[in-house]
Amino acid sequence: MKWSGVVGIILASVAMRAAPGQAGAGDLLLLDAPRGAWLASVRGDTPVTVLEERDGWRRVRLEGWLAPDAAWRNAQALPNDRSAGPVPPGEGAAAAPPAIPPLAVAPATHGNLPGATIRGVLAPPPGSGAGPGGNAVVLLLGGIEALDTEHARTGADCRQKVNAADARVDELRAASQRALNSMDNFRDASNRSDAIKKEALAAEAQRRTIIQDCRRAADALFENHALQRTIADGSGRFEFNGLAPGLYRTVATAAGESSPRTWSFDCRVDGSGPISLDPNANASRVGPYWDLR
Repeated sequence: MKWSGVVGIILASVAMRAAPGQAGAGDLLLLDAPRGAWLASVRGDTPVTVLEERDGWRRVRLEGWLAPDAAWRNAQALPNDRSAGPVPPGEGAAAAPPAIPPLAVAPATHGNLPGATIRGVLAPPPGSGAGPGGNAVVLLLGGIEALDTEHARTGADCRQKVNAADARVDELRAASQRALNSMDNFRDASNRSDAIKKEALAAEAQRRTIIQDCRRAADALFENHALQRTIADGSGRFEFNGLAPGLYRTVATAAGESSPRTWSFDCRVDGSGPISLDPNANASRVGPYWDLR
């Protein structure tokens, strides 16, 4: 396809986050979904319209002009390969892609052994009455030993912060009750108790913020170790193909929930045949968000 002149475009329905230390300080990183594939990096002062905000991610719209250079022709030739990034400098690329691990890997072969397949289902907990994890994003993770070390360290720090927040909330609730019982003047006692209750509400809000920050920290760890991603079907079924021998973990979360459901399975690939994950035998020891509520 040949283009001439200048092409006007609108990028819409993308997730946005800051790109720390990549493509220029303060740049914005555009992904095709929360924790999705890289689309582009734009200057931090680029005007954007926020269409939706969810768990710290923003779906935005921005408008600009794209010249019909080699980068555009390359993008047209590879419409489904978002992990490839733009073409090398000197062929029309404005900036190198951020250092995000590739999320699609070619089938691996070892001698005559083709890559293996992992299959699983995001089933609801027994007796919960909930549905399966249909349409959830599922990540295939590698480097499990390093991941577990980072995840445990981050989880310990998060639990310490949550415990401190819980202690503060309990202390303020107890202080509010003592204030009601410590004065003969009921009005003064009530006013003092109400003031402490407001402090307790602020402390509870701070606790919720800590939980959200901890979940984002876990998501960042998973992104750094992601090898492949897929979308579960309506029944919660998912599949990864072309896997070399090694230890893998699949992680999925049901987005858009205040207390998101999570699934995490460990699996070792030794050969080339298909592997079906058992919800019990393959369940990871620690939940993705450390079971923090």
